[in-house]
Amino acid sequence: MPPPEAGSKHERLEACLAQLADEDLLPVAQRFLDSDKVFIGRAERFALEDALWAAGPVVEIPGRVRRELARTVGLELLVHRPERFGWLL
Repeated sequence: MPPPEAGSKHERLEACLAQLADEDLLPVAQRFLDSDKVFIGRAERFALEDALWAAGPVVEIPGRVRRELARTVGLELLVHRPERFGWLL
């Protein structure tokens, strides 16, 4: 951790993150998202979540299961105007 006189909080944070090993980046990113002490803007939060999800395991869902789910859960429960959503499909 850089000393307080090493620059602004932003600069010290960037220096700390730059010193992290690659394998430590994902757990630190998750801790940022889980913390209520760190403010992350909306766009930055979405980008961080996308990066975490992209690095995570991929779960394949067979087409048959997707179709069964679509039949079981009606569009009216998921969207405000199901007929308009159907037109988009």
